Amino acid sequence: MIHKIKEDPFLLYYLLIGAVSILIYKLRDNFNIKKGFKIIGIPLVDIRSNSSIHLGKNITIRSINRGYHINILSRTKLFTDPGGVIYIGDNTRIYGSCIHASKSITIGKNCLIAGNVNIIDRNGHELSMENPENRINTYGKSKAIIIEDNVWIGANAIILPGSFIGEGSVIMANSVVKGTYSKKTLLGGVPAKILKTY
Repeated sequence: MIHKIKEDPFLLYYLLIGAVSILIYKLRDNFNIKKGFKIIGIPLVDIRSNSSIHLGKNITIRSINRGYHINILSRTKLFTDPGGVIYIGDNTRIYGSCIHASKSITIGKNCLIAGNVNIIDRNGHELSMENPENRINTYGKSKAIIIEDNVWIGANAIILPGSFIGEGSVIMANSVVKGTYSKKTLLGGVPAKILKTY
């Protein structure tokens, strides 16, 4: 880390801001942090009633563009609706992405989540094709998401409700994923398809 600060002295400023944020988050009963948690910049953490976020050891959350190889459009957002829960495993890195749980999102250990990824376990609205005028008054149904260990999710990907992504899989940038996929699968496209299994 010292060599990175020497290369970019501004990094120290963002790490200090992150350290202050961690101290504030530790005061909350529903935001559980283990040792080694590192924030670069300030994420948006929005935890509603009867919900919680659980972070493993050595997690990194980046919310700034400086020093990252692609453009981050917004800071990282961790958002739980009432009753929702987010679990993130040890050593996982999340850069400028949104994780929104109405029910449950579980992300394993050693995962890489690139810039502008959206992981959502509920759609904003129902299709309501029988009564589209009422669509504006609906909310999507929640379906838990499980992302196993060692998964790499490329920039701008969207992981939709009910998805299961097996251990060691890779999701290509700009993919839209919905479904169940076994371990060590390369996924890509809109909608995402299996390109190769290893």
